[in-house]
Amino acid sequence: MHCSLPWSKWYLKTGISRRCRLNPGKKTHPRTPRKLKIAVLSVNAVLEDAEEKQLTKPFVKDWIDELKDALYDADDILDRLPLKPCDPSWWLNSILLRVRIKRLPKSTCKLINLQTLKLSGCKHLVALPKHMWKLTSLRHLDIAGTGIKKMPEQLGSLKCLNTLTKFVVGKGSGSSIRELGKLKNLQGTLSISKLQNVVPPKDALNAGLKDKKHLEKLALEWDATTPRSESERIVLESLRPHTSLKSLTIKGYGGGIFPDWPFGGLKVLRFEKMSGWEEWLSSSSAENEGGAFPDLKELYIQGLP
Repeated sequence: MHCSLPWSKWYLKTGISRRCRLNPGKKTHPRTPRKLKIAVLSVNAVLEDAEEKQLTKPFVKDWIDELKDALYDADDILDRLPLKPCDPSWWLNSILLRVRIKRLPKSTCKLINLQTLKLSGCKHLVALPKHMWKLTSLRHLDIAGTGIKKMPEQLGSLKCLNTLTKFVVGKGSGSSIRELGKLKNLQGTLSISKLQNVVPPKDALNAGLKDKKHLEKLALEWDATTPRSESERIVLESLRPHTSLKSLTIKGYGGGIFPDWPFGGLKVLRFEKMSGWEEWLSSSSAENEGGAFPDLKELYIQGLP
C-alpha cells in the first residue's frame, strides 16, 4: 500500500510539543522528555534496520526519508529541553539491546549526575557521544561487546571513572593511549585494542598500567591485519601491568620476543594469534623462584606458530 506521509514531520513536532507542554508558564513532567527520547531512539532503530535491508520500492524509500527528517526535527526539540538530573543508576542497556541503536543521542551528555552507563552487548553501537567528557560524575562505563570503533576525545577528564571495560586506541591526540594514564582509579576489567595506533611506541608508558593495582583482568590487542613492526615489542614492554593482575590476554601481537613479566598472583594467561612470537625472555631470578607465574591455573595458547 502506498504510504506517503507529508504530514509526518508536523505530526511528530506538534505531538512532542504537546506532550512536553512547550508553552510559556507550563511545566514539563520530569520523566516526559526521557520517555520521548526513548521513543525516538526506538523509531530510529527501525528505520536503520529498514535501510540495511535495502528496500527498493520507491514509495517505501520516500516514506523512510520523510520519517527520518521528522525524527531529526523531533530530536532537536528534545535536545532543547532542560533534562532534570536522573537517578545515577539509570541504565540504557536493555533499551539499546532491544532497538539496536548505533549511536547514543547527544543529550546523553546532559545527564551530569549519571554514574553508571551500561552498554555491554550492544553490538550495533559504533560510537559514543562526542562530549562524553562532560559526564564528570560517571563512575562505571561498560562498553564490552559493543561495536565501538573509537573513543570520544578527552575521556581522561572523567576522573571519577572506576570501570572502563574497553578502550580503543585512536590516532588523534584526544583519543590516544595517554587518556588512560589520567584515569587513576580504574579497577576490574580493561581491554585495550587497536594498539597498532600507539605512536610513538614509548607513548604506551603514559597509560600507567603498572600503577593500576586494582585492575584484575587485562586484555591487550593488536589488529592482526596490519603490517608487523618492531614497534610492537616496545609498545608491549611499555604496557607492563601491576603485579597484582589476575588474568592477562594478549592477542594479535606480532613481535618475536615476549618480555619477562613476573606476576606473583596471575592465575589466567591467554595468547592468541601471535604469529611472530619466537622467544620468551625469562630472568634467572624468576626461574630460581619457581617460575614467573607461580600461581598460574590456566594457560591458553591459540594461533601461534
